[in-house]
Amino acid sequence: MNVDLLKHTRFLLVVCPLLLVAFGCTNTVRPQHLAGTWVGTDRCLNSLGAVETQKTWVFEVSENGDISGTTRWQLLDGKGGHDGDKLVDTHAEEVIGAFDPRTGDFYLVEMEENGIIHGRFINKDEISVFLVQSGKKPVVSHIELRRQ
Repeated sequence: MNVDLLKHTRFLLVVCPLLLVAFGCTNTVRPQHLAGTWVGTDRCLNSLGAVETQKTWVFEVSENGDISGTTRWQLLDGKGGHDGDKLVDTHAEEVIGAFDPRTGDFYLVEMEENGIIHGRFINKDEISVFLVQSGKKPVVSHIELRRQ
């Protein structure tokens, strides 16, 4: 085997794994990547049963990861949901939250109800989200939203 080829092969065997460890696992998601409008359809369970809704979520995000925004849903199938004690087929909720750029995770809380949302970036244009709301009118949902 050629000595130069052997040197280059050894070099690549050492350097490539180091580059992969150093840069291959680096998260490239920034807080501002969450800003904007996200849409998707979900099937969730609430106190009325299974429902299908169209979601539209709009977020503003600071460079520090502070989140404020609105989550909206429109009924597609099922009995609907509640706004207080009133049965509704559409609803909007103000939310606040925080973003962790190390993991791409974010957490939101609803301002008027006790819903807690945990989301994670799948890629820069898609997020996977769980919504959990306990109490008299519980809701649980998994949603995949895409950037609009």
